[in-house]
Amino acid sequence: QPPRLLWGISNAMAVFPGWAIVLAAAADDLWPELHIPVTLASPPPLPSPAGPIAPPGPPADVYVAGARCGDPHQPLAMFVDSAAACAEIAQGKRHNGKGVLEYFSWSDYTLYCYGCASEEAENLERVPELRYDVYETFQPPFYDPVAAFAASEMLTCHDTPNWHGPEYETCADLVEHRLCVDGVLEWPERDGGAAHHYPEEHCCACGGGSHALPAPAPPPTDRPKPCHDLRLEVEPSGALATPLSLLTPGSVPEGTLHAPWADPHNKSCSDYEIKAWCTDGSVLSARAMGAHAHSPEAACCVCGGGARLILSPPPSMPPQLPPPPSAPPPPSPPPH
Repeated sequence: QPPRLLWGISNAMAVFPGWAIVLAAAADDLWPELHIPVTLASPPPLPSPAGPIAPPGPPADVYVAGARCGDPHQPLAMFVDSAAACAEIAQGKRHNGKGVLEYFSWSDYTLYCYGCASEEAENLERVPELRYDVYETFQPPFYDPVAAFAASEMLTCHDTPNWHGPEYETCADLVEHRLCVDGVLEWPERDGGAAHHYPEEHCCACGGGSHALPAPAPPPTDRPKPCHDLRLEVEPSGALATPLSLLTPGSVPEGTLHAPWADPHNKSCSDYEIKAWCTDGSVLSARAMGAHAHSPEAACCVCGGGARLILSPPPSMPPQLPPPPSAPPPPSPPPH
């Protein structure tokens, strides 16, 4: 049936041009009167690229591509089939002799997994190796134990207030330097104990702290009362009273004569402050203390003495009225 054959040949040319040519040649031999044209459509042209094709870059989670870190003779594991599996091994190992395993290197060619501390990955110990890549152990997409621990425990755990180590490092400093990870003090024999003020008992990130709510802050205290230097009782003649008597301002008995405090050399409390004989509430020399020196440690605020009180202001005097205007002088009589 030539019409059906022509229809099959035309469809075959569009899909299988090679077989269509063979069928057309055989049909032309059987039915020369058909004159079957054999024309092949040219394939559509390939679209021209919009620009130069960039070479594929390293994966987004790679810290350094084409490099290896760590001891080449001591891999963490062999036959590791993925970078994520190597990350889990580094997290389980936690640290080597040079620090916390913050980085690891893995190769999809050798399937070797190496762990390395920060100084190994960032200094010259990072060895160029095209078959390896260096990753960050605790960065996404890998598990971050510090962030996971903070999300679950740190919200209900409280560090000991005002705690610090021997170098005044805080709990936050221990977390920042990875000395405490996931509630574990990495080197308790080196960074814990009494020599380091027990961070494993006081810091949540090191396994310590408290889950009880911190005590509320004490209410603000009243403003401290000002300090006033004491005074010396004197005789009517002006000499110091015997025995020496220090008087508190504002509570001097009525009729008692008194004068500003001074030592036997007539140096006042202000002189002791100016000459720095007293600083931070203490007398510089013990020889300048005691009754023979008129007791500056008890009399002067700058020496740690004085009295803290609020003196009542002196009673205000009633306002004085101006004097009444004087009467004008009488007019003088006119001259005669």
